[in-house]
Amino acid sequence: MALQRVYQPIAIGGVEVPNRIVRAAHDTGFGAPAMTDEHIAYHTARARGGCGLTVLEASTVHPSSAIHLALFGDSVVPGFRRLMESVRPHGMRVFQQLWHGGNLWPSCDGRPPLAVSDIPGYGGIVGRAMTARDIAEIQQAFVDAALKCQEGGLDGVEVHGCHGYLFHQFLSTFYNDRRDAYGGALEDRARMLVETVRAIRRAVRPGFVVGVRLGASEAPGGVSVADNQWILQRLQDEQLIDFVSVSKGDYWRMDTMVGSMQNPLGYELSSAGEIAAVATVPRILTGRFRTLEEAEGLLREGRAELVSMVRAQIADPNLVRKTREGRADEVRPCIACNQGCIGGIFRANRMGCTVNAAVGAETTMAEELLAAVDRPKRVLVVGGGPAGLE
Repeated sequence: MALQRVYQPIAIGGVEVPNRIVRAAHDTGFGAPAMTDEHIAYHTARARGGCGLTVLEASTVHPSSAIHLALFGDSVVPGFRRLMESVRPHGMRVFQQLWHGGNLWPSCDGRPPLAVSDIPGYGGIVGRAMTARDIAEIQQAFVDAALKCQEGGLDGVEVHGCHGYLFHQFLSTFYNDRRDAYGGALEDRARMLVETVRAIRRAVRPGFVVGVRLGASEAPGGVSVADNQWILQRLQDEQLIDFVSVSKGDYWRMDTMVGSMQNPLGYELSSAGEIAAVATVPRILTGRFRTLEEAEGLLREGRAELVSMVRAQIADPNLVRKTREGRADEVRPCIACNQGCIGGIFRANRMGCTVNAAVGAETTMAEELLAAVDRPKRVLVVGGGPAGLE
């Protein structure tokens, strides 16, 4: 298949993305709690490899919810500036995902995390139901985080509105039992998300990109495809967003949120594609796309304007560049085993890759650092593991 659309630039708000290949937000464990050299090296390797847009991993906006990278404190802006100084020469655009985990993640200080209600989350954590003052404080925390991203030289932000986290909990009829203006009908359950995005849009400068990540849940009482379509149309009607990234699932069904090798190409489209169908802004879709040919196919179908290929570019950071140079047969393929990437996060709080030992060690083990030896040796690989199969 001749690759045409995948290499075309596209405007998202006031930012031009050089091609249609995206790395949606994904946890790495390399930045904790601030930007590190290995975190910068990891993203720089994918920028050098030709990726058009990266959305940095979910990062907490407030101490009431803990995750690796924190968007509050004095180190945020200098860290972003270091990252952008390294990434910018390669042309890759960078957004930051803004996040709060609600009852899915503990707080930074050991107290119960803020949540929509005191109904336990999937992991058994019981949050403290947010008061009106808490809601205002969290909304301001999202605004403050967006402004830090802008000050740090990033191109935009993405508000995480799915996967069972705080905004999803407000939207869910299972978790949201509130009797105030933030509970009841869908319009009221969506108020927390809409008000937050509206506040961010008002605070940032013109041209700074604001987007949202949406997705439906398969859990009883979860957020439906129709709910997401209504929310997307509401955000678009007010011209609050420049793009939408659509995913599927939450912690009730991890196998749909992060599909493994048994999931077919485009497995999320049955849900995410329906939500994205009502979009008038650029759409980012995901679903275990492994090659640029597969991404090209989705773009030609007109179901998305950009395609996320996260694990494919974990396995080979040079996927885009190698393919563009006619070396697609040299691309190290992702086998969707989930053992190093998402498995590494849950097992060791740090991402790796079964087929790419250089992940997290790009400064010492990147492919570009390999040099031919003066005296080559003959090597026999025994067995049917990744090396033997290759």
